[in-house]
Amino acid sequence: MITLLLIFFPLVAAMLLLLVKGEQVKKIALGAAIVEFAISIGALFLFQKNADTQFELNYPWIRSMGINFHVGMDGISLLLVLLTTFLVPVIILTSFNKDHKNPSTFYSLILAMQFALVGVFVSLDGFLFYVFWELALIPIYFICLLWGGDDRARITFKFFVYTLAGSLLMLAGMIYLYQFTP
Repeated sequence: MITLLLIFFPLVAAMLLLLVKGEQVKKIALGAAIVEFAISIGALFLFQKNADTQFELNYPWIRSMGINFHVGMDGISLLLVLLTTFLVPVIILTSFNKDHKNPSTFYSLILAMQFALVGVFVSLDGFLFYVFWELALIPIYFICLLWGGDDRARITFKFFVYTLAGSLLMLAGMIYLYQFTP
């Protein structure tokens, strides 16, 4: 259950943040990111050191292809989740100095990125990993495009092309492995 909370809390906070206007958006986004970090700290204290994958959930998703919504944490994924949930409040804090056009969208995209990154790190199904990986790229793309530097359109286009090529290559590799693995 803690894994689902770690995945979906930032997404719910991101959607609710879209409804908030004004300067309080920053504080609410920071608060949501700190709560997410506290949840990951709770997972750290509940984690048993000598056990395998923990906080595991496995639900059939696309039965005909053998794809499950299979998530859980081992030691490495727990460390990556802790790092992600620690860095997002730092990212939000460093953005407090700047005034952003449409801050609710900006902070909502940051929390949506956190949702997808945590999903990447706790995925135990290859297809689910791929879905979360692609979901993580979408907020990053819009953050770069809307709030990037001077040459952001050209750089964002390159980001799109390179990540699309890499993602399609990763998908082709996953399909190849799926077909030749019993």
